[in-house]
Amino acid sequence: MSRTEYDLAANPIQDFQCPSGRLIDLIRPTIWVQIFLHLQRDFKTRYDDVELDAVDISLLRELLGMDERRLKQLAGLGKKSREKLKTILCYAADGKIFDGHGRAVVFDEC
Repeated sequence: MSRTEYDLAANPIQDFQCPSGRLIDLIRPTIWVQIFLHLQRDFKTRYDDVELDAVDISLLRELLGMDERRLKQLAGLGKKSREKLKTILCYAADGKIFDGHGRAVVFDEC
């Protein structure tokens, strides 16, 4: 599979997968939106008012730069979701996040 660089902010997270499956199937779409809102420090917007398309793959780059303590502070993440997120972040660090064509995404700026 080839590796490719994206304008990460232009590609919704729902279009990507890892060896365990589609990213939005591993963690519910509402959780992805809650993480997105938390990182935007937008605590007034309700997660059900945000379309999943607004959550782009660059979210993973931001999460890769976080330490364990900050990951635990993410709003809306229970123990199970946090474990799945850690697995996804390991895949991202290892270049195992793929687009719909099977090309790996490169997260250079982590």
